[in-house]
Amino acid sequence: MTSRIRAMLNKLYHAPEYRVLTMGLDASGKTTVLYMLKLGEIVCTIPTIGFNVETIVHENSSLTIWDVGGCDKIRPLLRHYFQNTQALIMVIDANDRERLSEANEELWRILCAEELINLPVLIFLNKVDLPNSMKSDYVIQKMNLNNIRNRQWHLQTCCACANVGLHEGLTWLVHALKSPHTLGIMNKIKESNVSTAETTETDHNEDKSLEWLSQIDADTNEEFLEKFETHQLSVDAFDHRTLLRIIWVNLTIYGRQKTVKVLFDRFKSYINDMNETLIYFWLQIVHYAFEATKNPTNDFTGFLLMNPQLLNETEVPLSYYKKDTLFSSQAKITIVLPDLKQLPSIVRASSASTNKIVEKKIDSALEPTVDELDDDEFLKQFETNALKSWSHKTHLRMAWLYLIRDGRRAGVNKIFDGIKNFIQNSPIARKTTFHFTMTYFWIQMVDLAIAQSPKQISFEEYLRLNPHLLNGGLFLEYYKKDTMLNNPIARQEMVLPDIKPLPTLVTANSKK
Repeated sequence: MTSRIRAMLNKLYHAPEYRVLTMGLDASGKTTVLYMLKLGEIVCTIPTIGFNVETIVHENSSLTIWDVGGCDKIRPLLRHYFQNTQALIMVIDANDRERLSEANEELWRILCAEELINLPVLIFLNKVDLPNSMKSDYVIQKMNLNNIRNRQWHLQTCCACANVGLHEGLTWLVHALKSPHTLGIMNKIKESNVSTAETTETDHNEDKSLEWLSQIDADTNEEFLEKFETHQLSVDAFDHRTLLRIIWVNLTIYGRQKTVKVLFDRFKSYINDMNETLIYFWLQIVHYAFEATKNPTNDFTGFLLMNPQLLNETEVPLSYYKKDTLFSSQAKITIVLPDLKQLPSIVRASSASTNKIVEKKIDSALEPTVDELDDDEFLKQFETNALKSWSHKTHLRMAWLYLIRDGRRAGVNKIFDGIKNFIQNSPIARKTTFHFTMTYFWIQMVDLAIAQSPKQISFEEYLRLNPHLLNGGLFLEYYKKDTMLNNPIARQEMVLPDIKPLPTLVTANSKK
């Protein structure tokens, strides 16, 4: 069974040059890091409960990065997914002091895993731009990172939303992966995997999960649904996997609204003494995973493969409900709300319907991307907070347009006012704060490049002539990191560079 799962994963994602496992507490920014590295822009996400998998090419190396959510519920299964993992990334929220000890426990649990022994680990200390973020030295001390032995490690401060520090960290990781130390470890691990391929002991629950994960369904979604609706499914064979598949198939074919209407009555034909709260719980969790996780095969097998935590039929519901609440007489006859933590929700506002979500997705798929907008429409959407995504490149384009259209004096005012309005009102600017010095720095760099470029050129041509502007960490050539990112004064007013002066047209021309 284990080898079958690995074969399925290799078929879907092939054999990557490097396989990297990304872990961290919820809300630390794992998925933001992944998609900023992949796409170079902020992607609006909901908390991950399964896997997000993307392949990123960096310094001529291909890394398949697995972003793991809800890892506490699938820890027994991780080794079946991550055989031949070659590196680890741990993302820590620099602003979350209260849970630093929890992050520390998670890190050391990972480092002690037999399958991940001695692998290089990159630790991203994320959100260092926030005023009360923890410093690197403090985190290193509190997490006892200097006690890490027999593996390469590196702590990289970053601000994932601004694409600062991510590429520097990934560069370190690629170099670590290519080092003789890591290559020697990889060879030993491969030899060990060959000799212990199918001999590892598993418990009963793990065996059952592996069996369900490797199971291939012979019937189509429509055939399976017809059996369910006409009461042809075997009651004796009705297990947790069958329940999940019924929910998934109904959501796939009918959508949530109709699924909710018909599911409860039809389940009563199969489940004696049915617990309505438990059924609703699994409906909500499956729907959430359905929307939150990419399905590489578009079938139920692929859905489970990317959401194996759903197979943990006991622990998952009990992480939301107290046992007495979930199995109370009231919970059996009516839906009872969780008393440990809220159920995950795709829709922030409870009044929004699933149909509207689907319609919005279809509409957005037909809309042009931000890069495809013409200049007038781009500025209109920026000024009305209607842009669908925001990235460093978007920031550059906004500044470029105002400066070439309005000149420096009026353009600077529009840039400052526009960014403040965007941060305050745009739904994609979550947790972003205005930074006076950073904004001025990029105005200066964009304006200088305009002066040195031909007139009447497009933004894309402007970037081709000035590729250095795409480096989100360019400010580090002029400012020390603490001066720019950890200095509250720099957010409120202009702070001068402390490495070298900002370039001007005069100084730039004198170097030619």
